[in-house]
Amino acid sequence: MLAGSVGGSLWLWRSGWVPAEAAAVICTALGGALALAGVLFWVALVRARRRAARGEEHVPDGSPRSETE
Repeated sequence: MLAGSVGGSLWLWRSGWVPAEAAAVICTALGGALALAGVLFWVALVRARRRAARGEEHVPDGSPRSETE
């Protein structure tokens, strides 16, 4: 999906339908979204590993529950 969006924006720019700035905005926004998704993934992974190390399990309502309960 990312490659298609970038390729499509570059194609629109090369065909003359949009200015170069529009293609740059599209590519920058997609890159920013990808970077944010990567950061959020690592934050969630670290939190899950810390929770597992403490012996807590994930409960759908969001509150941690200990194995001793």
